[in-house]
Order: sequence, then C-alpha cells, then structure tokens
Amino acid sequence: MIATLALLQWLPSRDPRAANIAKFRESFVGPPPPNDNFADASALVGGAGIITGTNNGATKEPGEPNHANNTGGSSVWYVWTAPANLGMTFDVFDSVLNDTLLAVYTGMSVNALTLVASNDDYSSINGGPQSRMFFPAVSGTTYYIAVDGFDGDAESLKFRWDINRRPSHGSDFDGSGVDDITIFRPAINRWSSRLGP
Repeated sequence: MIATLALLQWLPSRDPRAANIAKFRESFVGPPPPNDNFADASALVGGAGIITGTNNGATKEPGEPNHANNTGGSSVWYVWTAPANLGMTFDVFDSVLNDTLLAVYTGMSVNALTLVASNDDYSSINGGPQSRMFFPAVSGTTYYIAVDGFDGDAESLKFRWDINRRPSHGSDFDGSGVDDITIFRPAINRWSSRLGP
C-alpha cells in the first residue's frame, strides 16, 4: 500500500498525463485534506489546544523540505502566531497515525522555510514512534507546522499545542549542542534550564 501511494505521489510531477494520474490517485485514496498545502494551513489560536484531522490523501508539494530528515510524502500544515514569548510543546501523541514526523518553520513559502525545530520518534514511552517538540516561541512570530507520516504513512491524527509547564528532555535551547532540561515558568514568563546529561 505504501509503495503504491509513493508511486501515485511521484507520478503526477513526472508525467505529462499528470491531471489524469492525480484524478486516479484521488479515487484511490480520497481527496486531500483541506490543509494539504502550505498556503492552506489550518490556523491554530491561543497558547493551547487540540485539533483532530487526517493526512490521508495528503501530498508533498514541489520544493517542500523533508521533515525531521525523512522524505515523508503526506504532510498537512498548521499555522500559529505566538501571542507572547512562550515555551511551547507541540505533539501528535494519541494519533492513530503511529510513526509521525513533526517540524516547525518560519517563512512565507513552502520552498523558502527556515527550520525552527523538528522531531521523529520523540520517545517510545508513549507506546510508539510519535513526535513531540519543545521550542521557545517569540511573540508575534508566525510559525508553520508540518505533520507528516514516516515514509509517507497516512492515518487520522491528533495535534496538540500547549505552553510548556514541565521538564522537556531532548532540546538544546541554549545552543550549546547539549540537551537541556527546561521548564517554562508562565508566572515570570521565563525559561529556567540546566544542562541535561
């Protein structure tokens, strides 16, 4: 199934019969989700929330980067503007889509993005190779978030964003190249961190 989907995603960009192939692909996997393309990213509002959706029928756009160093192939997009300087957690835990890719970018077009953070397989603690990221968001900055399936895997998903209120392992916030253990303290709007092991 994955090989067939990969072929159906590859062919339209390489074949003069692209329109017919795209119609065949849609009849096979269904129409793409409304947030399939970067320009149609679904808006997220506020410092926390949960949104459900799917990446079934989603595609990879020309010029779209590989998310978390994997080719993916069925990405959907979200857009969020930080309401304040916040330590944020984004994850797709509890999704039916099991092997996920997650990436956050700044930029105005899919082929000219600057990577902020990405993750593939945060931890097996949650029971599978799903993704979670922590990053310091800057007030007023618009972030684009890609959710994709490893090697183009597709299924329903649950995307969650929240202010980071607990220790976050596996993030290098101070740029030292060493993982930090970091806690965002909303009362003082500051990060507290120490170098992790």
